[in-house]
Amino acid sequence: MIFNSLLKSIDRGKAGLNTGIPMGLDRFSNIVPNIQKSKYHIIVGESGSGKSAFVDTAYVFNPLEWYMHNKADTNIKLKIFYYSFEISKDRLLTKQIARKLFVDHGLLLDVNYILSYGKNRISEEHFQLVTRYADYFNQMEEFLVIKDNDGGSFNPTGIRNDLWKWAEQNGKTERIDNQLVYTENDENLYTIVIVDHLSLVPKERGFNTKENIDKLSEYTILMRNKLKFSFAYLAQANRNINDVERLKLEGNNLGLKMSDVKDSGNPVQDSDTVIGIINPWKYEIPKYRGYDLTKLKGRQRFLNIVKNRDGEADGSLGMLFVGECGYFKELPRREDMTEEYYKKVERLG
Repeated sequence: MIFNSLLKSIDRGKAGLNTGIPMGLDRFSNIVPNIQKSKYHIIVGESGSGKSAFVDTAYVFNPLEWYMHNKADTNIKLKIFYYSFEISKDRLLTKQIARKLFVDHGLLLDVNYILSYGKNRISEEHFQLVTRYADYFNQMEEFLVIKDNDGGSFNPTGIRNDLWKWAEQNGKTERIDNQLVYTENDENLYTIVIVDHLSLVPKERGFNTKENIDKLSEYTILMRNKLKFSFAYLAQANRNINDVERLKLEGNNLGLKMSDVKDSGNPVQDSDTVIGIINPWKYEIPKYRGYDLTKLKGRQRFLNIVKNRDGEADGSLGMLFVGECGYFKELPRREDMTEEYYKKVERLG
């Protein structure tokens, strides 16, 4: 019975049905092979590292755009639940507008300008460009559900109950030989769950932060294994990486480790993959893994593959990062970096 299930998965792969949902990052997909069902990823970085922007890019908007362009030609169905505890729904979507304006029109506009915060005032020309994305966001709303804090109702048990309700709408749960068994109505439905970030999940039952995170991770293991949902949780890095002796020792090889995850190590142990995001220029490192940071400056980030149960770990991948609009793109390989590319990045300002 178990082996037959395995053969079925292998046969699906042979038929091209295990390709998953593209994340829009070709070289990254050689390490993390697209968004697959039943996966639990942790993305960790310091404040300001761009981890939220990376998750928005790789786990939310790139997959959504792929799906909206291909849904007529694929059997895949997609639903994303985004529990955003750090920023509001409006700010999250405004960041995506900024990203679209950069990609589609080459305009580098930030959230403060688009929302006319402070002394900023969006021009009529730019406002008209924004309004043209109404259909884009209206279509997206069918597949993306963004949930703010909502008075603390989305504590770990609240998140579990919310997701289990969705599962019951799309399958059935029964006990067979005293085992909980969930059967999907459509095995091509991908449910992706984002939590930004773990330390901000509302507390329940008098838990401290670690206990609260551990409870959510416990629920996540169950939902990953039984419901076949996929998860991408953001976690804060502690300050160990700032240690002067560590900076001297690691230098050009500085990278996040599993022990750098703040508040609790349980999600790291429970997860399938841990991805660290680091900005080595912050530590005044001039050369990093073959890249000239004196030219890239803050327009770079590096992904460290801290843990990968099913593939390569300890790898690193250079990324172009445009923080104003949350844009991520893979940098050329270090041996392919040209002076013209460096100048192109410098012209971004």
